[in-house]
Amino acid sequence: LTGPSFVVTDRATLLQRLDELMADQMPAQRSVVVLTAAIDDLTEINADFGHEATDVILFAVQERLRGVMRRRDRLVRYSSNRFAIIMTGCPSDRIEIAARRFVRAVSREAIETRHGIALVRIRIGAAHAPDLTRQSSELLSAAEGALNDARRGPIETVTIARAVAAAPTGSDHQQDHDALAALNGRRVGLALQPVVRAR
Repeated sequence: LTGPSFVVTDRATLLQRLDELMADQMPAQRSVVVLTAAIDDLTEINADFGHEATDVILFAVQERLRGVMRRRDRLVRYSSNRFAIIMTGCPSDRIEIAARRFVRAVSREAIETRHGIALVRIRIGAAHAPDLTRQSSELLSAAEGALNDARRGPIETVTIARAVAAAPTGSDHQQDHDALAALNGRRVGLALQPVVRAR
């Protein structure tokens, strides 16, 4: 998804690449994890340091993320302040460990620019397939939602999207209603089992 230069793509292209990757990985039951990362207070950094320095910071963050990636991981910047790291073969219980590695890589030391030195930190949202979904658009949206949650937490927060229990369906409510109506209409009775006390 990226080469040695500073590459920025759009979300639609990222989704297309992610869809192709998942189509290759899912039949073999290999997991796909999407991490979405954003720099804290980038607007303020831009106001304090200027556009040129902000570009230097973004490039430095990209290179620090790439420096701790595994060879098979993929990295892309797909908006002004959003990076996606796509990992395959990462079990769900290792996601936070991997995400923390990226967080530490970015904040390990300040980034020097012509207009000053900036201490940069990131937050990360993560989503796992197939645990959460097998659809690329849902996987990316879940990771972005987790990132939004991470932005509401303390600095360097990592948030992992979790599956939400399904709400009762209309048929479930109807079955409950039918059972209650049958009891009220005395069409069914409760089967009581005697309790035997052992001596």
